[in-house]
Order: sequence, then C-alpha cells, then structure tokens
Amino acid sequence: MEAEELEFPAAVRRAREYDDDYIMGGCYRDGTWTSVDLTELELKETRFVHCRFERCSWRRTSFYGCTFERCEFVECHFGESYWRDTELVGCKGDGCTFRGTRVKSCRWSGD
Repeated sequence: MEAEELEFPAAVRRAREYDDDYIMGGCYRDGTWTSVDLTELELKETRFVHCRFERCSWRRTSFYGCTFERCEFVECHFGESYWRDTELVGCKGDGCTFRGTRVKSCRWSGD
C-alpha cells in the first residue's frame, strides 16, 4: 500500500483493511504515536523524521530500506522483527525490547 500523504496510523489501518499488510514509501514527520499496533506489517522504503513512538508494538514487523532520523522509541516492543538495509540516525530508545530481532546490512548511528 502506498503511504504517500497519509497520517501514519491511518496508513497502518489502511494496510490492514486492504489485507496487504505493508506500507510502501511515504515520509512521516514530527508525529507522536501511542499504542499503535504494527505487528507483522512490512515497511518498505518508509521514512520517519523526528517522530516519537510510545508503547507501540512492532513485533514481527519487517523493515526494508527504511530510515528513522532523530526518532524516539519509548517502551516499544520489536520482538522477532527483521531489519534489512535500514538506517537509524540520531535515534533514542528507552525501555524497548528486541528479543529475537534479526538485523542485516543496517546502519545505526548517533549523528
């Protein structure tokens, strides 16, 4: 599902409604989202800039070619997620779990 100009939670709902369970492209900026369930979604070439995620479930979510810039993750669950060719730049996390997560060809940096 092409995300383009949709608000992120609306893009998640549409991905579920259309039963394709993926979000492709789009750039989400300056959002704060709480308790969004992203379980088993695929995010492809999606960009997040200066976003805050609180108590969101990213369990079994797959990230392909995504970018997170200056984002915060608070008490989020990433268990059994898969990250490929994804970049996290200047992001912060507090109280997040990553049990069983796999990472391939990713870049996580502080600047």
